[in-house]
Amino acid sequence: MKIFIWNCRGLGQAFTIRDLRALLRSFVPDYLILMETKVNVSTLQNILTSLNFPRHVYVPPIGLAGGFCVAWQANLDMEPITLNKHIISMLVFSTPGPPWLLSAIYGPCSYYSKRVFWDSLSSEADRFPGAWLLIGDYNGIYSSSDRSSNRGVDRGSRLMIEVVDNLGMISIPSSGFYFTWSNRRNGRNRVNSRLDRGMVNEEWWGLFPNASIELLPQTSSDHNPQRPFRFEAAWVEDQRSFWVVNHAWGSRTHPNLPTRLLNKFQATRLALSRWNKDQFGNIQSNIKATREALAFIQLHLEDPGAHERDSNLRYHLNNLLKMEEIHWFQKSRLKWQLEGDRCTRFFFLTALTRRKFNKIDCIKDDVGNWLSSQDQIGEAFMQRFLSVYDNPDPS
Repeated sequence: MKIFIWNCRGLGQAFTIRDLRALLRSFVPDYLILMETKVNVSTLQNILTSLNFPRHVYVPPIGLAGGFCVAWQANLDMEPITLNKHIISMLVFSTPGPPWLLSAIYGPCSYYSKRVFWDSLSSEADRFPGAWLLIGDYNGIYSSSDRSSNRGVDRGSRLMIEVVDNLGMISIPSSGFYFTWSNRRNGRNRVNSRLDRGMVNEEWWGLFPNASIELLPQTSSDHNPQRPFRFEAAWVEDQRSFWVVNHAWGSRTHPNLPTRLLNKFQATRLALSRWNKDQFGNIQSNIKATREALAFIQLHLEDPGAHERDSNLRYHLNNLLKMEEIHWFQKSRLKWQLEGDRCTRFFFLTALTRRKFNKIDCIKDDVGNWLSSQDQIGEAFMQRFLSVYDNPDPS
């Protein structure tokens, strides 16, 4: 069982959706919890459908604030118990094993709202005395070490500590980053806090004794030289591709027009293939390396220039995710706007399957004869191409 939870701060931007899609492909969760979606019901439904999460419950935002969602795979059985802007509780029917309660929380900010919220959470435990997982943005710290500043534990957090201690909740062990939130300011004004966590009661821990949490950094196929050359649409997103083509196209000349064209195409093909191998690289490997670099930078934000590098890496990751999306769209050759921006198993399989249909078996020439020989087909294409470009000088 895997649960992916993210305070996404708005699903209205293409980069956020690309990032979410890439993360879901990496972790393949069973349950998806999203906070601060800031989109309406129909938009969220379209996004979840494209991500292969057809079943969900949603508390839409009020104006431009909020938006809280729990989604799950079609083969899972869940029943909503509580649904509001701060908590979504779902009864999970596991097989084998007894049902258990999943409570996704998005804690309020003000002290009064926190007092009402944590009081209501105590009654949530009375409604279901079984195994219970409480996970999400608590909007509070459990100890002074959960905040990088010296402010200590605030009174709103003390309300949280009192309730979870009275309920006998246990923190799930975590790995990766310690702090889960940052105000993203520089120098002494920067504050990092551990606001997100997962806590369980003794019954749930008995069901899942090996459970753990991995905290991720904040963000928003090998090219086989044996393969025939294919222009990758994602290359145009890299400004260097223009100079590669420009230099290669101008490097060859010949007094004979067909020969000149052929030489220019060959030079451009070789230059792009070499540039793709040596500099552009494998998109998925670059995404992985960029995420690792982001993780390292965010662990050393106190270093000089770290904030600028963090911003540059986020921008670079956005471009890489866009390139990956274009790469698979080109291979699938489907109408993206009609089918949605789903970079899913369907698109991957479509891209791989269409290789079987790329071969031309026969064509009809200008006088109506069918040509089936590969040499004849190639010659017919060449003659047709030369007749079209006989007069203009492409140089």
